[in-house]
Order: sequence, then C-alpha cells, then structure tokens
Amino acid sequence: MINFSEVLLSPIYAALGSTCTFVLADMSNIELTVIDKTAGIEIAEGSIDLQTVKPAAAIRMVDLAALNKQPKDLIDASLDLNGSSWQVSSYLPKPSPNGEADGELYLLLEAS
Repeated sequence: MINFSEVLLSPIYAALGSTCTFVLADMSNIELTVIDKTAGIEIAEGSIDLQTVKPAAAIRMVDLAALNKQPKDLIDASLDLNGSSWQVSSYLPKPSPNGEADGELYLLLEAS
C-alpha cells in the first residue's frame, strides 16, 4: 500500500508549504506546515449543491496527529498567513485513497 502522505504530500509541502503558528482557543501554540489556499477553494453547500468559494489553508493529517491534536482542536484558532490574520471557522477532510489519516485537512478561514 502506498503511503500517500510520504510519497506524494511530503514533497509538495516541502516545496510549497510555509510554517505557521496557530494560537489555539486555549491560548496554547502549535506550529504546522500549511499551503496557502486563501484565494479560495470551491465547496458544495446545502442540499442543492450550490458551489461557493472560501479561503482555506491545507495541512497534512499526519502533521496534526504528530502533535496529538484532532481537527476539532483547530476550531477558533488564529494564525497569520502571508501577511493576513485569519481564524479557523471549520474544516474539510481531504482523504487519500488510504483514508483521512493519510490525507489532508482543509481549514476554512475567516479574516480576523
């Protein structure tokens, strides 16, 4: 079985990612490598599949797990990304063929 996180995502995050400090709701800090998607990602909303574009940051699930954190721990976290301040409002798993733990997590952001 291919480890998508190591084989595919690691080189992408090494080339395109930037280290970001997240201030969690409990005021603790964690650092994660993120890929800036603040220009927006398409998300289906509602029962009629209406597409909307929302700013996001992508992280690897293995990086989050290495910190003993769950996606819900990032809700309301704040971060500075490429000169702008953001707050995590929600998240969207982007699993690999091996499941969520081997994939990415899109953090949906709101300007703060």
